[in-house]
Amino acid sequence: MVDWSRIGRHAQYGNGLKRAKYRGWLYPVVVVLGSLGVNLLQDQRRRSLARTNIVVYVFGSILHVIPWETPRAYVLVLAADFCAITGVYTTHVRAYCRSTAPASTLSLWMTTTLILVQFVSLLRKRDLQYDQMNRAVRVLCGFGQNFLLAAVEVLRIPPPLGWGVALSKVLLFLYFFVGGRLDSKFKWTFGTVPGVWEVHDNVHVLALVIHLAQVYAVGLERREESAFC
Repeated sequence: MVDWSRIGRHAQYGNGLKRAKYRGWLYPVVVVLGSLGVNLLQDQRRRSLARTNIVVYVFGSILHVIPWETPRAYVLVLAADFCAITGVYTTHVRAYCRSTAPASTLSLWMTTTLILVQFVSLLRKRDLQYDQMNRAVRVLCGFGQNFLLAAVEVLRIPPPLGWGVALSKVLLFLYFFVGGRLDSKFKWTFGTVPGVWEVHDNVHVLALVIHLAQVYAVGLERREESAFC
């Protein structure tokens, strides 16, 4: 199921999709350094959000660095990665909002929906990356979670940092959606080396910068009454 001799060096994923040479190498580095550095944060809320972010890098490491050889194994890990990412979005929203707030409820519904769709696709033995239903739900939830969290951050984080974090995250999502997805008609070439370092890898680096900004920002939160959050 796993060829450990090729860890981090495999040329393709278990479903045959090509993998950039250095895809995912950043993730285990972040997991190790982040796990060591999180305890240096003085603010409890910053520590909690940092640990939540590290979860994404743990699942990303498992997905991108470990050479899963069978399509089934790879799809299972991919589903877990999708679930972890959407779950972290909900955790971010909950870091700012009441559990009963509309923003929290909406984010939780999107996370629950995406997780259920992963189970359905797995039961139907579909490749998640080519299952049209799965892809449609991921796109809708991706847009929904990004714009929802952006709205929450604008409401809760003092400007200009709140607007900066929110816009950066939305623009990063659009950068990947337009030019980095499997079936994107337009392919970004700036800052990439085909087969070695691609748009997906740029997204990983830029997402890390945004995650660091989010951890810093949560300690500056404005506690104002809001019907939405």
